[in-house]
Formats: sequence, C-alpha cells, structure tokens
Amino acid sequence: MVIYKTIKTYKGIYFYDRDCNKIVPICKEEYELLNKYGGNAEYIKNDLTLKKYTEAGFLQENAIKEIRHQDTDYIEYYVNGQTKQMTLQITQDCNLRCDYCVYSGKFDNRCHSHKRMDFLVAQKSIDYLYLHSNKLDEVIIGFYGGEPLLEYKLIKEIIGYARKKFIHKNIQFVITTNGTLLTLDKVEFLKQNNVKVTISLDGPQHIHDRSRVFESGEGSYSIIRKNIEEILKHFPDFKRNISFNVVLDPTNNYEDVIDYFENDKMYKGISVLINSMDVSGLPDRENALDNFVIQKNYEHTYFLLALLDKIKVEKNIRTFEYMKTNIMGIHNNLSHSRIMSGKAHPSGPCIPGVRRLFVTTEGKLYPCERVPEDNIVCLGDLESGINIEKAKQIINLGYLLTEDCKNCWALNHCTICVRDIIERGKYSIEKKKEKCRLNRKRILEEFVEICLLYELGYNFEGDST
Repeated sequence: MVIYKTIKTYKGIYFYDRDCNKIVPICKEEYELLNKYGGNAEYIKNDLTLKKYTEAGFLQENAIKEIRHQDTDYIEYYVNGQTKQMTLQITQDCNLRCDYCVYSGKFDNRCHSHKRMDFLVAQKSIDYLYLHSNKLDEVIIGFYGGEPLLEYKLIKEIIGYARKKFIHKNIQFVITTNGTLLTLDKVEFLKQNNVKVTISLDGPQHIHDRSRVFESGEGSYSIIRKNIEEILKHFPDFKRNISFNVVLDPTNNYEDVIDYFENDKMYKGISVLINSMDVSGLPDRENALDNFVIQKNYEHTYFLLALLDKIKVEKNIRTFEYMKTNIMGIHNNLSHSRIMSGKAHPSGPCIPGVRRLFVTTEGKLYPCERVPEDNIVCLGDLESGINIEKAKQIINLGYLLTEDCKNCWALNHCTICVRDIIERGKYSIEKKKEKCRLNRKRILEEFVEICLLYELGYNFEGDST
C-alpha cells in the first residue's frame, strides 16, 4: 500500500505523499491514475507515467510497520529530569458559574467543589518539580482552578517557597484567572514576582455577560473591566505580563468579538488568544454553528486576500497575525519529519509529565489541566510518582486504531489529544474515529489553502514570520 492523498484546487492538481511529507504538483492524467490505483503499490510501481515520481523517492510502499511513538523508550529519562511546567490546581472552587465551563456539570468531567490544596501538598509538588527538572535551566509553575485567586494567601506562600527552592534556576510563574479578584494589592505582588497573568474575557459586555456570570446570575464584565483599567492606570508596565483568553461562542456575533479587542485602545499591545468553544453535547450551540462558520469564513477570506496584497488591511490586524502564524506553521510542518523507519505514531499526543504536569488539590498527577480528571489518564501521585507504563499507554493512543493509523495519509499532521477520545472514563473508539474524520477534513482544507496561496503567487520562503 502506498499512502498519499490527491488534492484538487480551482487551478491546480497535486498529491500529498505521507512518507515524504511533501505536496507535489501533477497533471490531470497522473491525478486520475493515482485515484484509480487507490494506493496499490504494484500498479504504481509498474506505471511508466508515474515512474518519474517513484524514481525520485515518492509514492513508495508504506514505510510504517508499527504504530509506536518515537519517544516511548525514553519517557522515563524525560520524566526524571525534564519536567518543564507544573500546573497546580490551587482550588476546585470558583466565584463564577460560566455557562460553558468544563466543570459546570454539562460535560464529562468533575464539577465545582470546595476542595483546596493545602500547603503541604503544594510543598511536595514544588519538591517533585525540583527533583524532576534537574536537566533544565528554567521551569514554569502555573496556578489554576477553579479560580486560583480565591487562594491568594496560598499562592504567596508557594511562590515564596519556590523562590527558595529554585535559587539556582530560572523560574517563571503563570496564573489563569477570571479577573474578578485582581485587586491592586494582588497585582502589586504579582508584578514584584513577574507573574504572567491570563485573564478570561469573551469580548464586549453584551457577549461576555451571556456566559461568564456569578452564582447569582449577574454578569462579571463590569468588575473585570474596572480591574483592568485600574491595573493599567497604576501599573502601566505590567501590561506586558497580561494576556487575554477568549472563548468564541457560536451563538454570538463573531465580528463583534474581534472588533472589540481590535478597536478598544485599552487592549493595544496585549496578547489575545482566541479559542472556539467545544459545542459537543450543547444542542443550542451546535444549531448556531452554520451562521458562525459563515462569519469566520468571511473573515478568513478577507485575510487571504490581504495576504496576497489584493486588498488593503484596515481591520483586525491582531486576528490576521494569528491566522498568518497558523498558516506559516502548516507550511513549515510540510518541510519536516519524513518517515525513515518502520515505526511511527500520529503527531497529536505530547509526552505525559514532561512538557506539562498537572497536580490536583489532592496531589494526583495528570498530563495537563485540559484532560478530564479520570483514572484512565491519572499518571500517579506525588508519593508514588509517575507510572511509566501508564504514560507509555497515553502517548501511544494510536493503538486504539492501529491499522487505520498505519494507513492514514494525515498521520504527520494529526493533532488528536488523549482528552479528545475519553468518554465516561474510558477511551472511546467511536469518538476516536469521529475525531480522525474531522482531523483529516481540517488538514485537507489546510493543504488546499497552501496550494492556492502558491498558485496565486504568495512567497512562503520570503516570509520568515
């Protein structure tokens, strides 16, 4: 079997060779032959029309004989000395009850509770990070919730302890907050310790207050806005430490959100990360997707025209830079990772316990804060450390559909994470299949876009951004 994907745009015809990780322009006859042969290695090898490609190293027999992550045998080595970031679940409590929160009870995850991390667990967490980051020059400690600033006193104690522990190592602190408790006294301490602060803000008041509300149902926008204004007034230099996290709700107006951050001078120079809401299991949101997609597609088309200098960019510069970074990343990924051996694995999962490690209030260890707090992905605890066999299983989630992965043309660009395939505390093959389908659809759309930009004269190599 030869693994490739034929691609057709308005002007051009191509194939993507999975094992070479390249997109190759072809003629109509070659396109039809590749579609006709359906990956049959014998037919392709003996076809004189395709000989120039096979002789150049393209369209070879599937190189993958085993689905196994390349870092499987090195996990223990990485875990014991290269844990880069530890995120502490300071509390499971929150002063907001956001409609779409993963802890709201609407999703396959825990709900809000009054559990909090005590200082002893926090100390053990920092000690663990100290012992398991000895091969690194810098580490990151994150504070997460719930709303972590409900435990501001504990955060101060942890930062003080960590400073003493990591006296010979660079240490960076980060916190994710809803912004309602960001009073000036807290910000002064965060500034003194150079803490990076991510504030959840979904746009203008009429949009933000639809979902991000207090337990009483009252919107949180006004207090967050006031806090931000006070911070920038009294600590203008702290602006570089602030970023915003935006969740795009498909029932809202896309342009209203984008224009808000683009046109309000208060946000100038502040990083804004925009994420689309996961609408799975939320019927009211699923039904609103069509109109939302139309708005996003319009914005994206506008971006492509601006990229090609067909129109003058007069709005949403911030959004354009984000889109440009994304498309350059896709293009650059096409220049890497030719499959050279018989072993490979989809590129989605990161190494558990290395790039990130999440510690719950009770001291349990998880790959990161985004995965459900289910036993199936629990790596261990602070006392016993990381279960290496469990980590190996998580990094090799491709075993669920081994043959599908071996023969998947999109394997090199897969982004499926373990969190995407958990349902009711178990790995779901059906959920994995659906994620695979959506993943292939997205990747094909991205490849078509890359081809179109080439056809219309965009110089990727000349753009280093």
